[in-house]
Amino acid sequence: MLFRSDSLGQQLSAILFYLSTIKGNKNLSPENLEEILEKSHAAISNSVQELRDICFNVMPRTLEDYGLIEAVKELCLKIEKKDILKFDISFPKTKNVLPKNLEVTLFRIIQEFINNTIKHANAEEVKIKCTFKKDCLNLDISDNGTGFELQKQFSTKGVGMRNMKSRLLPYQGKIKFTSKLNQGTHCSINID
Repeated sequence: MLFRSDSLGQQLSAILFYLSTIKGNKNLSPENLEEILEKSHAAISNSVQELRDICFNVMPRTLEDYGLIEAVKELCLKIEKKDILKFDISFPKTKNVLPKNLEVTLFRIIQEFINNTIKHANAEEVKIKCTFKKDCLNLDISDNGTGFELQKQFSTKGVGMRNMKSRLLPYQGKIKFTSKLNQGTHCSINID
């Protein structure tokens, strides 16, 4: 996940501490009281944003209401605003209707790839390209990061890649990873 719930817990603990300080001390000066209220307000604002981010990761409302393309754009925009990565997104102009559960699966795969890129790749850009050819959906995701040795990754800690692969099982989808040291990583998905 891009956003951590332990941070939300810390924010809420801070708010509880600030309120306890006010409740337990009737002799606070107006300046101290104002400072505590400002800190509480900031902590509440941060908590609300953290909660929104967590909810987005659980099930983006945009995905449910507007579909895969808009949800991917929203996810990428959130990350770009934090100056973490740049994105090059390409989806077909035609409106191919995908089953909602497939859209959720593809969104989760894209999200997993992006998370892995942020954690491990030291990349500057991620490219996401989706195409339809006859009855086949092709999704290509790549980064320009450090890359890795595929065999080594799968045999040790390739949990993210295995998760991506297992998500496609209900659709008999094919997924292929390629990666070269200092040249980035590429993921190609094909679903009939």
